[in-house]
Amino acid sequence: MTSPHPMESAFGMRPEVGQSVFTREGRELGTVKECASDAFKVDAPMKRDYWLSIGSVLSLDARGVSMDFDEEQLPAFQLDEPGGHASESPILDAAQDTFASEEEKEARRQSQMHDGPRGLSGE
Repeated sequence: MTSPHPMESAFGMRPEVGQSVFTREGRELGTVKECASDAFKVDAPMKRDYWLSIGSVLSLDARGVSMDFDEEQLPAFQLDEPGGHASESPILDAAQDTFASEEEKEARRQSQMHDGPRGLSGE
């Protein structure tokens, strides 16, 4: 398998600056503000901007970019910078207790203590 072109997912999807970004269930997260080789920055209204992995894109059409996660899962997919996460499946990382860094692991542990244990389905 060949690797995708810069800023293009394995399915040939390429977000562009200015496109709207939506969750899987259709909630708008903001607009594409900036693009890097493996991620794009979301300009989130009234919130801190953040990066999302190109590998998390579900579809791209005239409406905008649809991500492959629901709104409640957003925190697990947010990146502070491009390349900020080693995996394209942070939900599975959390379930398997594998993270990109010790700091991320500790942050998830603290979050779980606050929120309580959750399964893969978010129940």
